[in-house]
Amino acid sequence: FKKIKVAVAYTYKGKKLTEFPSDIEVLSNCKVVYKEMPGWNKDISSAKTFAQLPKECKNYITTLEKLIGCKIACIGTGQKREQMIFKV
Repeated sequence: FKKIKVAVAYTYKGKKLTEFPSDIEVLSNCKVVYKEMPGWNKDISSAKTFAQLPKECKNYITTLEKLIGCKIACIGTGQKREQMIFKV
């Protein structure tokens, strides 16, 4: 993708919600707030280490880690079992 959207919040009746709404009525009337990031148009299926990923991919993963508050340990780069990067 040229750009990747990451949901970072919701708005409901003019208020910003930073957690996923548990009430179905609230959720159905929310608008999603996205952070847009540059994507990458490169094949990453042969990458074996985090360092081998495109800069945009590494930035995306680092941003996700900051948003969710924990480190990402495994990154799938394809459909095969061996197409995994273990970022420990």
